[in-house]
Amino acid sequence: ESFFHWAFGGLEPDWFGAIEVQTGRSILFTHHLPDDVAVYDGMPDTPEAMAIKYAVEEAYYSEE
Repeated sequence: ESFFHWAFGGLEPDWFGAIEVQTGRSILFTHHLPDDVAVYDGMPDTPEAMAIKYAVEEAYYSEE
């Protein structure tokens, strides 16, 4: 969705994001990928690495 890309910069499917309007705090939610995906795509980023990469305050797996 173009608004998601505009707000968070992420192009990956099935991600979610939240923005707290009063403070501007942003949170990114992604799915935890199975370890066998690493064979094809490399190791997925941790939530901490995603928070840095996409400049959000917090990032979590949506399963948490």
